Amino acid sequence: MSKQPQTASEFIELNTEYRMLKHRRFSMFLGHVRLATHGKATDNRNNHPHVGKRGLYLVHYGIISNHLDLIDKYSLTMNSECDSEVLLRLIEQADAVSEGLRVCLREVKGPMVTVVHDTKSSLLWLARNEGRPLWMIRLKRDQRLFVASTGTILFTSLRKVMGSHVEKQIEMLMPVPTHAPVALSSDGMMIAPLSYCQKSWMKPEP
Repeated sequence: MSKQPQTASEFIELNTEYRMLKHRRFSMFLGHVRLATHGKATDNRNNHPHVGKRGLYLVHYGIISNHLDLIDKYSLTMNSECDSEVLLRLIEQADAVSEGLRVCLREVKGPMVTVVHDTKSSLLWLARNEGRPLWMIRLKRDQRLFVASTGTILFTSLRKVMGSHVEKQIEMLMPVPTHAPVALSSDGMMIAPLSYCQKSWMKPEP
């Protein structure tokens, strides 16, 4: 886990742990670049991921305008000044990650994309409201699922690595639904509402 206050380019070039990944087998990589809104980035406690006692790692894209109200309402104990940590503490109070994410979606004011890695179940949970996009893509004959803020980012990244022909290899491209937590398993399975589990292909938003 790395929480250094540095740009994505600096991380890719300088982080030893990241550069060693090409020599290792792993089932999940979670990266996030945060624009500091609450809590200075020079204090590493404010940087993502936020780590929970139940083996949870959380990153958040967005701004929680009512985080102080939620701290008081739910008597949350915080380790940082970052508004995003509120999400993790709300999830920890619930019996399950899915239930906690629904509480977050119901209570949070402001744009929100939340990704939670549950190390005990080896599930990666995704949840968002209307304020921020989140897209998933899978290629043919490939168990891996790739997730990013927009479909355009996914297309651009895969083209850079695999070439322009990558569009012909797309099996699925879709946005994560709003207000409905989705879980991805380590073997590439998607756990979602039944109405959303059909394979589909969508053009990325402009």
